[in-house]
Amino acid sequence: MNLMLTSAGYRRTIVRNRRRKEYLNALETASTELRIEPFTRFIREELQVDWTQQPMEI
Repeated sequence: MNLMLTSAGYRRTIVRNRRRKEYLNALETASTELRIEPFTRFIREELQVDWTQQPMEI
C-alpha cells in the first residue's frame, strides 16, 4: 500500500492498531465486493493524521 501511495506522490501512512479491524474490513470489501469507497475513505482519513500531534501507539 505504501509503495503505491509514494509512487503516486502521497506520503506513507500507518494503520493504527485501534483502527486495524476497520482497515481489514474495508480491504475485504474492496477485494470481495469490488467497492473501494470504504478503503479509500479509510486511507484518506489516515493520511490526514498529524503524527507530530499523536502519541505513538504500540
